[in-house]
Amino acid sequence: MLPGFGASDLSTVPLRRQLRLLGHPVHGWQLGRNEGPTPDTIEGLGARVRQLTDRYDRPIALVGWSLGGVYAWNIARRDPDRVRLVVTLGSPLGYTESGSSPLPVPLTSIWSRNDRIVRWPSPVIEEGHRRENIEVRATHLTLGFDPFVLAAIADRLVQRGDDWKPFRPPRWLDAAYPR
Repeated sequence: MLPGFGASDLSTVPLRRQLRLLGHPVHGWQLGRNEGPTPDTIEGLGARVRQLTDRYDRPIALVGWSLGGVYAWNIARRDPDRVRLVVTLGSPLGYTESGSSPLPVPLTSIWSRNDRIVRWPSPVIEEGHRRENIEVRATHLTLGFDPFVLAAIADRLVQRGDDWKPFRPPRWLDAAYPR
């Protein structure tokens, strides 16, 4: 799990805790405060992804909040054999994705029109094969605490690349996700 700009693993504790309770092995990035794409950050992220994929002997899912999602996107583009899917929370991927070929792994962008930091439509990606947007009602600063965001992330984490299906909330939660 990769935190946003200016944040650290502390900001993702509630989300990681809830995902662990659902049975997912979840790890922080262990690189301190996210100070932007410094050489130490880029090198440290590469080493952390290698460490976790070697530990589990399989590709990992990357969940990134804001700038953390941009990092996750870049890691998946650079090293797709180590990444099985990417989920971003309020990340400005709409601009990153335009003019470039799609990621070779599934990509889900979770975003909100209530986000006053990464404003709509910049987190919206072009949908296509194994690429989707999920709109939620959270704000940028509550994306990591919102139960509907958690439900969407948990649903995405059980997806497998060869049997990937777009997110469909349970009927009783359908009204919680704007269309």
